[in-house]
Amino acid sequence: MLEICGLLLGSSGHVTEIMPMPNIAPNPRRFFEMETAGLITAHREARRRHLSVIGHYHSHPSGSCLPSATDAALAHYGQYWLIAAFNKIEGWYACKSGRIEGVFLPCELILHKSV
Repeated sequence: MLEICGLLLGSSGHVTEIMPMPNIAPNPRRFFEMETAGLITAHREARRRHLSVIGHYHSHPSGSCLPSATDAALAHYGQYWLIAAFNKIEGWYACKSGRIEGVFLPCELILHKSV
């Protein structure tokens, strides 16, 4: 099974949309990587729609929802990460001195029904 990945769009800590992105990692069973040109296009599209890229999501097909050392190395402070594994999704906030991998703090996920 391959890792999925994408961007979280919204504002002020509220995700209003996800934007799936192709995983171009050389080993997509263990890692994810988003194409630079696709990221630039996604950021422009978000701005055009008055949204911000507030984080990322990806899966750990053969692991847990805990962020890895690789995730920590890729994290940007002030952004959210959603990690899916085994029919579960957990939310994380990247910051200095987080409890997980020195970068991440758990955050509560509150789902709102679309109208």
